[in-house]
Amino acid sequence: MTVHWNSRKGFMNGPNTASSAAEPAADDNAAFLAELRLALRKCPELRTAQVSRARKLLADPKYPSREVLKKVAGLLARHGVGRSSG
Repeated sequence: MTVHWNSRKGFMNGPNTASSAAEPAADDNAAFLAELRLALRKCPELRTAQVSRARKLLADPKYPSREVLKKVAGLLARHGVGRSSG
């Protein structure tokens, strides 16, 4: 889910169309935070489900599989990740 903030209209699904370069007033910040909290409350089951899935995966000693680890290691080696530059 992508949420765009527009200081004149609040949250919306379109592009951010705010054109003011001035810093938002304290009231604007409070309104933004209130709407952000509301948006976050609307999708807590998604976060809970993902955290639960992550905990199960971390508890599994066979995760990630040896095959996946080898593939990741190969990708990192091809891109020079972990090589000393000095």
